[in-house]
Amino acid sequence: MKEAGNFDGKNKLKKKFHQRKGFYLLSGLIMGIIIFAALYQTSVYFSTNESCMICHVHPHAEETWKLSVHVNNKSGVMTNCVDCHLPPIENTWDHYKAKIALGLKDVWGYLTKDSADFDWESKSELEYAIKYIPNESCEKCHQNLFPEDVTDDAITAHLYYEENAKKLDLQCISCHLDAGHYNPNYIHGKMTGIPGISDDKGVVDTSLFYKEATEVAVFADYIEQIPGTAVSFKMIAIPGGTFNM
Repeated sequence: MKEAGNFDGKNKLKKKFHQRKGFYLLSGLIMGIIIFAALYQTSVYFSTNESCMICHVHPHAEETWKLSVHVNNKSGVMTNCVDCHLPPIENTWDHYKAKIALGLKDVWGYLTKDSADFDWESKSELEYAIKYIPNESCEKCHQNLFPEDVTDDAITAHLYYEENAKKLDLQCISCHLDAGHYNPNYIHGKMTGIPGISDDKGVVDTSLFYKEATEVAVFADYIEQIPGTAVSFKMIAIPGGTFNM
């Protein structure tokens, strides 16, 4: 009889354990959903333009944004603050890392500094603005750099950008500083001379021109160079092909 009683007791303990285990799992699942929903809603709220303006109290930030081509355009499409100032949300880790870092920085500045002391003009300069406009944010929307009716100057500049963006750390905002915040005094310049080998006046340093073409002795990747120019490009050897030199 004692063995039967012990057996029943063990079954009851197991039953209680499984009941509690199920309760804890269900409670954890519900709590996880609540926390995730709260974090998501918080992220959505702090991605609105209105939430950005809470800390960015300087009126010209909002005014120049509304006058820019990112808002005031024929298509009616509006580009929001986070679309330019944060990496694309598809790059989840980079997006939220930058969002948290910039958010904490802005909140700290809002709480501890006097906005009357800020030098707003200097923050509109390229040297400062370039740190807060990642290229991938521009490229998320501007996927075609050669649209219909594009000018010859733009084609030249964009071809150079595509070839050298990573190599020379080129930034879209270097040419398009007023795209997000309108500046009536900004003059959209154009490329002069040959990028990388000409001075500010467009005078070309011909000493940087290649004197002869690359000598190729083996079947391997190499950098071709055009004599009399500063043009070079990578040639890739494809196994299985035939060629004559």
